[in-house]
Amino acid sequence: MAVQNFFDNKPKDHTRLKLQVLDKYLQAYSEIMSRVFNSIAFIDPYAGAGKYLDGSEGSPIIMCRHASHILEIEGAKCKKVKYFGNEFDINNYENLKQSLQPYAKISNITQKDAKDFIKQCLEKVCPRYSSSFFFVDPFNYSFLKEDIEQIFNVCESYFHKCQAEVVLFLPASNVYRFKSNTEYKAINDFINSYNICVDEDTSPKKFIERVRKAIQENGKYCVSMELKAGTNTYALFFIGKNLYGVEKFLEARDKCQDEDITRSLFILPDTTEGILAERIKQQEITNKELYEWALSNNFSKKQLMNALKLLEEKYGLKKDFKNCSPSSRAYYISYDYYVGKKTQEVVFHF
Repeated sequence: MAVQNFFDNKPKDHTRLKLQVLDKYLQAYSEIMSRVFNSIAFIDPYAGAGKYLDGSEGSPIIMCRHASHILEIEGAKCKKVKYFGNEFDINNYENLKQSLQPYAKISNITQKDAKDFIKQCLEKVCPRYSSSFFFVDPFNYSFLKEDIEQIFNVCESYFHKCQAEVVLFLPASNVYRFKSNTEYKAINDFINSYNICVDEDTSPKKFIERVRKAIQENGKYCVSMELKAGTNTYALFFIGKNLYGVEKFLEARDKCQDEDITRSLFILPDTTEGILAERIKQQEITNKELYEWALSNNFSKKQLMNALKLLEEKYGLKKDFKNCSPSSRAYYISYDYYVGKKTQEVVFHF
């Protein structure tokens, strides 16, 4: 019999949207990664109980469902997939075991301190897999920038590198409220780790952007999704070294925004066209450069294309086609152009 705990309730709005983005991203991830990598590990350090009383899926079920799907994809290169979950709370752990019974063959769960679990995965799991996907949803503020760096550094240190991706959830406003209170060691450690400036980061939005930029170092990309529920602001970060993964995460963010009826939960970035116009006024930019610039600045491909169209139609944005025929509707912006798979070049300027 399942043990009663706070996971027995239905998910709150921000949790529902967080899991919705995870689900939609993993739809794309599964199809792409299954054809690239021989083996994939899904790693969930703060797994929770697996599902809610109303039947809503938690991260363990969502990740196991997609892991199972990978093994069913016809013609997929990937033949080894496993979910590694961890839950420290004994009641949640017992419920998690019960929730994952349908996925017993592809799941392994433990009851450890989350950081000990991550360390164990980095030492024993990641060396045996060519790709690892971490979903980190901590119940406190102990997950620091150094922990993210360690995941990527260790995974890249193997002779056969393991490509890591991390999705991190943070209750931003909870940290922000106490950022100047020296009484809370965990908060202070978090602030120092991400170089938060108490005087400058004067809103949850600025706070989240500071965290995003701090993570986006050493060859990593980091993009974020902001959610607001009542007076609280939450943030979901995607961290990876492949821009195509960044594009697909932002695409999942856009889809969830379009489908969500409680639009007020989303805090959109500042106007894409305004920031884009300022960037192009500083210096002309190619379609290849623009793809990376947009994703690095937290703008999805959809947002970028809409902004380019508006700037061209109303504000005089010009396009010079260098090695292809001019077209009023063409922008030639995608991952294929970025990596050189397609060679059309366009220069944007005012």
